[in-house]
Amino acid sequence: MRPNSRNLPSGWRFLKIGEIVDFSYGKGLPQNKRIEGNVPVVGSNGIIGYHNKALVKAPGIVVGRKGSIGEVIFLAKDFWPIDTTYFITLKKNERIDWKWLFYMLKKSNLKRFTLADVVPGLKREFALSLKIPLPPLPEQRKIAEILSTVDEAIEVTDKEIEKAERLKRGLMQELLTRGIGHTKFKKTEVGTIPEEWKLMKLGDCIGIRGSKKLSIKDKKIPFIPMELIPYNSVYVQYELREPEKIKSFTYCEAGDLLLAKITPSLENGKQGIVPQDIPNSFALATTEVFSLFPRKEKILNLFLFYLLKHPKFRNVLITSMIGTTGRQRASKEVLLSLFVPLPPLSEQKRIAEVLSSVDDFIESLRARREKLVKLKQGLMEDLLTGKRRVKVNAESSRSTSG
Repeated sequence: MRPNSRNLPSGWRFLKIGEIVDFSYGKGLPQNKRIEGNVPVVGSNGIIGYHNKALVKAPGIVVGRKGSIGEVIFLAKDFWPIDTTYFITLKKNERIDWKWLFYMLKKSNLKRFTLADVVPGLKREFALSLKIPLPPLPEQRKIAEILSTVDEAIEVTDKEIEKAERLKRGLMQELLTRGIGHTKFKKTEVGTIPEEWKLMKLGDCIGIRGSKKLSIKDKKIPFIPMELIPYNSVYVQYELREPEKIKSFTYCEAGDLLLAKITPSLENGKQGIVPQDIPNSFALATTEVFSLFPRKEKILNLFLFYLLKHPKFRNVLITSMIGTTGRQRASKEVLLSLFVPLPPLSEQKRIAEVLSSVDDFIESLRARREKLVKLKQGLMEDLLTGKRRVKVNAESSRSTSG
């Protein structure tokens, strides 16, 4: 239920955004006019550089006018908004918590007030006419405090994810080229590798599924479109489709590695293993993948997964892409002739387990982040509309009021 004046909490009121703030134009500041300093220069999508002089005192809010239209950015230090933005100024005698206003503007989806033109832009008259519920200042501060706490937890989680991903990149570089516990190495055409490892063509370790005629009796079968092939996790997901709705496909089986072959999916790292619990142990996938099955006496599918994630080997496939712009695809022949270092199966297993454990940790962090984002969305909906009231202490935080 959308709040209105009849169901607003006591002490709240409805008003137009334009009754409490103005959207003022930013000022152009080309890069060659900027002088080195620590004042953020803010564009429609965030901080784009630094200058030695501020145009606006903090705290403040910038709204994207052109480019990232309707994007809302909070600034805690003095800043310079450029001419693709608006910056918010408070009407005289208005006392508003800046952080509360930031969250209210984020919730208001200002992008919907885009004016279609040769160069689309935010129509500020429409945005300023938007009606919002305004709580008393102490409640504004408390709402902002609660939402800021969740934002801080999201930021901490983002930093943990970034740190774990750096660790994983370092481990991949070390384990996939130097292995575990080796002291003797040899030089090869792919670089230095442990002496007891082999250098083999990928085509001697894997096969690529060909076309297959199917007699499908089930009403629905697993289908794997490109959007369900991950770029930052191990296993693909699938959906169930009726056979007659699948016009073309790549056949694959449980344990196969699906490797995107088309731009930009290949460059973005899209690949994933078909899970063992897939119905009937097979699936149909987009035609824009190679379905690779490992020769189990040579290579493990999880080791193959990490090997093809390594930039050294993936970049060979990327540079082999041919075709028209926007529809380029990796070469099957280059894939099969790719030389790769191959440890014994027991070491492959250990390497894959180490990297997989880091991936599991990263997945748990992403799951935590997703929960925090959903929590924030729910809190914004409830707190900013007055559906849930906040308890305000006598000594309410003074924080960022204007």
